[in-house]
Amino acid sequence: MGYRQEESPEAASGLTGCTKQCDILNKVFGRNSRVIKRQTFGIGLRMAKGKKDGDEDSDDDEDDEEEEEEEEEGGDGKDKKKPDQKPAPSRPNADPWATGGERQTITGIERADVGNLCYVNTALQGLAATSYPEWVNITTKAAYADDPKKGDLAKLIDGVFKQLNHFTKKKYESRATILTPTTDDLTFPDLGTQQHCATELIVRLNDRIIENMNTIGYENRIKVGVLTRRNCLDCGNVWTQAEEYPSLQLYKPLKTLQATLNETLEWHQRIEYWLTGRCNRCRGLAIRKILRRALRNSTRDRTSAANVKIIRNRIQLLEQSLRNHTYNNLTNTQEIRLGLARIAPYPVRPTKTADMTDTLFKGLKDTYDKEIIRRTINYESDWSQTQAITDLPEILIVEFVNVPGYDARGRPTKLKSRVTFDPYMDFTNYVAGPNRNIHMGNFNLPIRMLGDAANPAVPTYELRAILVHQGTDFVAGHWYCYRREWKDPVNPVGEQWWLCDEANTLRVGKQDLFGGNREDPRTPRPGQLYALIYEVVPPGGTVPGKGGDESNITQWKEAK
Repeated sequence: MGYRQEESPEAASGLTGCTKQCDILNKVFGRNSRVIKRQTFGIGLRMAKGKKDGDEDSDDDEDDEEEEEEEEEGGDGKDKKKPDQKPAPSRPNADPWATGGERQTITGIERADVGNLCYVNTALQGLAATSYPEWVNITTKAAYADDPKKGDLAKLIDGVFKQLNHFTKKKYESRATILTPTTDDLTFPDLGTQQHCATELIVRLNDRIIENMNTIGYENRIKVGVLTRRNCLDCGNVWTQAEEYPSLQLYKPLKTLQATLNETLEWHQRIEYWLTGRCNRCRGLAIRKILRRALRNSTRDRTSAANVKIIRNRIQLLEQSLRNHTYNNLTNTQEIRLGLARIAPYPVRPTKTADMTDTLFKGLKDTYDKEIIRRTINYESDWSQTQAITDLPEILIVEFVNVPGYDARGRPTKLKSRVTFDPYMDFTNYVAGPNRNIHMGNFNLPIRMLGDAANPAVPTYELRAILVHQGTDFVAGHWYCYRREWKDPVNPVGEQWWLCDEANTLRVGKQDLFGGNREDPRTPRPGQLYALIYEVVPPGGTVPGKGGDESNITQWKEAK
């Protein structure tokens, strides 16, 4: 996907080396052994039996009563007294707001004639819960001077969002489902009909819309700025690099244990120690030592006068680079002049053309990168590394790396560990302030400093969507999401949560999402958290909380 790092050996060390000494892995998931009677509803969903007093009988409740009557009439024909059953616990698939055909529901999305599009449905539903649809609507008015047809993708996505963020009565349920756009419709034919990650589609879709506009004035709403600092423990060289990513990647615990979102953020900015690494200064010092030795033994080795002159010039260039500290950002030509790379010409860096697919371009770029590494003169050094967030977007995608390895068949395995989160998040303590360079040379300290001057106030973020994957690995399985209702001043239930599983959309209470003992409160066969989508709370806005009984809200917006 857009931002995917290779799994490093350090990532396998777990969360035991956080900068803050806190007990991260302290609880093991419990199993709820209680079994309740269920009835199949829709695709892969089950409705828990039982209803609240005073609720109107829904169609599903009537079906349940008919099943009970048939069971009582069976056997020897005598009525059997059933033991008293406790009411079903609050579940996201129990939907206590069901009131027959008048129930309000948001739009689902599905395409039954094409397989493996659940990740597309999940990505679009997750984005629909944010202000991203408003941004897409603005991009439809952009000037596509080179090719007006490039605006068709933004218009397609804009139409999908407008249909998803809409109320419909249950008796018109056939109107409450729209067709999923295929990968060809989204201009990603290379994705085919295989299973992919929902966040991968979000990233590629955002990049393609911006690429199609080919104009300025439209800010990337999801990019994250990350500063990486590396300290060479052999020569003291400090190397920093600022990069932008489409998502913030955090690590889950490696065992079936629990960590909070804050603890995963602390793990993100931890001090890592590498046994081997590449340091240009170490290489320069080593090559200078070799060249000085060759210069001292030039007479014995019968080195020609021309070669002696070349050696002296290279030593002079190396010493100049070491004095000016310019060895961290050298071009290929400069590395060749300093003797840090081979003299053989480097391959031409590939550029993407209009008729080139994403898969072909990625293959050419990977080949180029491998060739550059092969021609580089390596010199291993010991390193320490730390990272800090430098810039947060309006819409922040927090993606969790929960693939620790592969099974015997080569399939990626999934972590069953849990990360707890709240309806809102303050990232102030995890963002590097303007004074971050003060401690750049100390490999024992993180980049950020303490105090308001070093860590300026960061806007509070509210959780808008939770992307979940169900299955043993990411090659197959099923995607769905929990999302809030869209940002609409006319919509009176902005904090209402929904379970969106393709064509099925069910209301979910906050106590189920934030008060349970699992990441995914769905029963049976819950999935695992894969990504959280946050958005900035506007100035003067209300920060959502865990409490609140959504069942008391009755002023639903009428469907048109």
